[in-house]
Amino acid sequence: ARPDDPDILEAAADLLIDHGHGRSDAARAIGLLEPAVQRYPYHSGLRFSLANAYHRAGRDAEAEVVLAEIARRHPDNSAAGIRLAMIMSRRGDDRGALASLDRMMAAEPRNPDPLDARAEILIDRARFDEAVRDIEGGLSRLPSDARWRDRAVTLLIQCGAGDKAIQAARAGVAAEPRNAFLWAVLGRTLFGMRQYAEVGEIESCFRKSLALNGCLYEPADSLARLLAEQRRFDEASKLLHAVEARLPDPSPARGRLAWIRRQSGQMNEAVADLANVLEAAPWYAWGWSLLMDWLEEDAAWDRTRQLLQNIPPPMFTNTDFRLRRLWLLERAQADVTQLDEEWARLLGDFPEDVSLHTCRYDVLVAAGRWQDAAAVIEAIAKVEPNEPVVLARRCEALARDDDKGPALEIASRICFPPAEESPWASDKVWDVARKQGFADDLSLRFRERLRAGHKPALHSLSRLAAYVMRDEAKLRNWPFPSRRRPRGGAIELAGLVDDISRAPWDGSEHRAVFYERLSDHGHARLVADLSARIGSAAVTSANEWAQIGRALIERHRYAAAREFLGAWRERPGVGMWMVANYVISLSGIRRDRLQERYSSARDALAGLPHDNCANYLAHIQAEACARLGRPDLFLETCACQARYFDRDLEEGEFFWGKDRHLLTGISRLADELSRHRGGWRARVALWKFRMRGAIARGFARVAPPLPKEGPKTNPMLFLYIATFGLYMLMKVCFDSDFSQSGIQWEQGLRVGQSLPVSPSFQTSPGGREPAPFSLADRDLVARVLQWTSEKGFYGATGEIVNRGTKAFHFVMVRVEFCDRAGRVVGSLTTEGRRDEAILPGRTISFAVKGYGKLDFATARASVAYATEVK
Repeated sequence: ARPDDPDILEAAADLLIDHGHGRSDAARAIGLLEPAVQRYPYHSGLRFSLANAYHRAGRDAEAEVVLAEIARRHPDNSAAGIRLAMIMSRRGDDRGALASLDRMMAAEPRNPDPLDARAEILIDRARFDEAVRDIEGGLSRLPSDARWRDRAVTLLIQCGAGDKAIQAARAGVAAEPRNAFLWAVLGRTLFGMRQYAEVGEIESCFRKSLALNGCLYEPADSLARLLAEQRRFDEASKLLHAVEARLPDPSPARGRLAWIRRQSGQMNEAVADLANVLEAAPWYAWGWSLLMDWLEEDAAWDRTRQLLQNIPPPMFTNTDFRLRRLWLLERAQADVTQLDEEWARLLGDFPEDVSLHTCRYDVLVAAGRWQDAAAVIEAIAKVEPNEPVVLARRCEALARDDDKGPALEIASRICFPPAEESPWASDKVWDVARKQGFADDLSLRFRERLRAGHKPALHSLSRLAAYVMRDEAKLRNWPFPSRRRPRGGAIELAGLVDDISRAPWDGSEHRAVFYERLSDHGHARLVADLSARIGSAAVTSANEWAQIGRALIERHRYAAAREFLGAWRERPGVGMWMVANYVISLSGIRRDRLQERYSSARDALAGLPHDNCANYLAHIQAEACARLGRPDLFLETCACQARYFDRDLEEGEFFWGKDRHLLTGISRLADELSRHRGGWRARVALWKFRMRGAIARGFARVAPPLPKEGPKTNPMLFLYIATFGLYMLMKVCFDSDFSQSGIQWEQGLRVGQSLPVSPSFQTSPGGREPAPFSLADRDLVARVLQWTSEKGFYGATGEIVNRGTKAFHFVMVRVEFCDRAGRVVGSLTTEGRRDEAILPGRTISFAVKGYGKLDFATARASVAYATEVK
């Protein structure tokens, strides 16, 4: 009626974008908006809607152009700038995105939205320390912004800084004690991380919030959940009944009341109550989800067919609800004809929803209805002909109908996509090809396209390599002729490496896939020869570089590996396992190599994401400190990386065989040095550690593995027994008299002093100390404020007070759990951190948590280690 009104055009386009059916409605919105933007160039709302339509249609480059124009015309429009920065980050330009957000923050220092977007980008890139610093800076600039403080707490939890999130929430209520919302934020944060909460603190936070504002539903709901956990069902019900009268929509409170009734054991009554709530409020989505969970849990299929017989009108547009409902009706063995009609209506209501069509296809395949499944996938293929999940299922349907030619074409398309896609589609087509018998044809087509210069997906290339090497054995030591002239699949992969090297695109990542497969099958020599033929200038990716270094180490060419891997700090994308290979190549007793082992392990642990090699590198760093004669650096390393010492290897963790003696040797040396921090005893302890390491490495180098099969009179067996006997003799000679089960730290100390072990102290019942435990000559004092012992875990929280005039970091606290007689039955130790300093007169908190069952009566804490801040 009013086609020239820009506001009506904007509203119509937004309806198409937000409530339309996929990309076709987004294209209709673009058709409406493009001429309107030309006619009203200064209407920012039309341009925003056009950017949203471009994004919904998958045209991010055009959306970026529109947002850049909004930012140029309206430089004070922060929403456009933030959207533009997020698009820049998605396409890999993190530096430009962060610089743009910095300019916005400088222009509007009181606006938290750019800071929020910056923190999200840093968290997505795993740059957690930078994100935490930015968030803390924003809290200091905007201490009274409750909405930003709530968001900052959430972001800090995402960064893994739970203690800082708790501090931020506590600071909010300290600054504004009359703000009910901030009390709810503190209670919610403590509810999610209960190890930081005092006894009764969570409940008091929620009750304080409700006392200040009784209309807030979130604290009432959370408090009801807390009371239900404590089996205080009557209190929880009374609380919700009181809040229900104040709510404009009482359905959330009534749904929670039904949940409480089920928690109390009244299963059927709870289902009936929730069904009544949904009958009065059919738009209550969480209630429908909860009801379906209960019906599935109880296997009440008759009741399922009764309660889910019809779709409530407010839930017609909720595809998740309708899909879950059909799944349950399938399990309840509802009438097949009725289900087919329901599926037909659902697919007809959302004809462009790929997820619904693929779910229907999977249901029909599971039922063995291949013809119906093929019809469903053909229908969605007309709408989304290039969607990988649709193409993979269509390939399966065609192969099932013995139409191998089109199925092969589709599989080839998936293996060579225009951009890297999810690996599921590649796995699907290769599994179909092997099951239906055209894997050889797919492999041949793959090689033809590769020689023609087409670029395959990395996961598809990995599946090709697995198929080529499917009949090859994995051996560590191949016979000499096989290493010189590989046969079978290895020579095929070598030819494919040459094809990739001749391609017009950068094939470094793709060669790494083949190198990894060859090394796994024992062809390290072939990998080294191929890489030497290609040249180091062509190695642009970190994965290929790392696989070449791995091959050099497996061939025991340690000098070449040291030279090749030595510049790992200058190469982007390096992983911790790559540094571990470099450290292995540095084995020896030369001082420069020991120094490089220490610095490489330290830098990797400080700057790279930790993987299954982090434990090994932590032990290498500590060992290098000891072999260099630096006991102070050794103890600092033990404090900083305490979580990796004095524990068993977890499943999947890597540890080089020749260095496995460090798993017990580091803890033993730490025990000795903590007893004798200086003088000749410390030097003796270091000398004994070096001797034990030399014997262990010599034993690992000399002792051959026992053959699995062979004659009983193997002559190598006598050498094995003799070497083992020599090792045990030296071990007995150098063993100490005290325990070697873990790091034994002093109870409390002034940094640089050695003090006697402090006596035990008494605590009052209920988990609280009457007064802090301290001695007059100690700078740092630790005390336990609360301890917990629940099913499956135990722990304690407390604080550290600096009573001196110096600042300390790397503070490590040991918490001992004692029985009623005062005997220590267990202990936990916190980690030392360089970036966490305790200034004079300041106090910081700590928390420890152990898993398992431990019976104890009291807990006490002491400072185990600390370093003065220089």
